[in-house]
Amino acid sequence: MKKPHKYYVFFDVDNTVVKIKTMRSFLKYFYTKKHVIFGKYKYKLYQLGAIWYKLFCVKREFSNKRYYTKFTGHKAADIKALCVAWFNDLENDQNNLFINDVLQEIE
Repeated sequence: MKKPHKYYVFFDVDNTVVKIKTMRSFLKYFYTKKHVIFGKYKYKLYQLGAIWYKLFCVKREFSNKRYYTKFTGHKAADIKALCVAWFNDLENDQNNLFINDVLQEIE
């Protein structure tokens, strides 16, 4: 008997499957957990830089590198644990994290 085909679908999830910008949301979470006192301030500085980069048409790859350097020096296991906690907090605190019509279509 022949096995049924498996299909894989890949999505740009931000504003397609979820209602948030995941990278920004996680960075804000990261800053508030790792830098309890100054976390919100550090995130605001990051946002300000992002606005400047956008105004001066800085390439996306530079912005991506800037984003990922924020995690330099942190253990992968710690980042992974924060990712899990971030997602669990989002899922628990935000009633409509996912775009329901899209989830129904995926199913």
